[in-house]
Amino acid sequence: MKSAPALTWESISLKLINPFALSYGTTDTRQAFWIRLANDEGWGEGTIPPYYGVEPTAMIDCWRQAAEQTASLPETIEAIPAWIPKGPAPARCALELALLDRIGKRAGQPLYQLLNLPRPPVLATCFTISIDTPQAMAKMAKQIADYPNIKLKLGSDDDRSRVAAVREARPDARMVVDANAGWQFDEAIENLRWLETLNIELIEQPLAKDQHAAMGEFHKRTSIPIVADESVQTPEDVEKL
Repeated sequence: MKSAPALTWESISLKLINPFALSYGTTDTRQAFWIRLANDEGWGEGTIPPYYGVEPTAMIDCWRQAAEQTASLPETIEAIPAWIPKGPAPARCALELALLDRIGKRAGQPLYQLLNLPRPPVLATCFTISIDTPQAMAKMAKQIADYPNIKLKLGSDDDRSRVAAVREARPDARMVVDANAGWQFDEAIENLRWLETLNIELIEQPLAKDQHAAMGEFHKRTSIPIVADESVQTPEDVEKL
């Protein structure tokens, strides 16, 4: 009887109930991959953020290289980095997750114990409302009354009306906004005038991804916390920020 392959992957196309509109376009699908070690010893996920510009073929090439060396899977956490082939970050991450899952199962430990970390607390996530008319975004906010945390996608015309409409619909909600690199610096500074009146808890990626210094300057202009997303794709980006 032929044994199962030591490493397999499966492409998953996720169909969104609501199209996802951002500052740089609208999509109604997301592509992800499951990574599986033989006998369900370990599972990983490889999801491709659109702004990374990673082709699925590059992900698969990385896993094909890994499949050729599964005769000797790493048995310790320390051995994992050297075992993983070169390739896109999401592909390497998927392999790392699967290998850590395998080691954790063999040790009978959840991942946080395996990594000698504190037990992670339960945290509430945000329900994301993508760019739409102010009326549509406010309607969605009312429909998700059970969700205390809302993230609003911004980065196009009439952002002020959008945030104001949602705030009026959900005065109880904790709200953050995400411009997905859609504002120019002067525009972002102007937006602070009304953002600071609407009880916004966080502004995510207000400026273009390569404007690290400008992100810092913007941070100086407001008491609202500024968070980077598209600007953080490499360790060097972290140092620049």
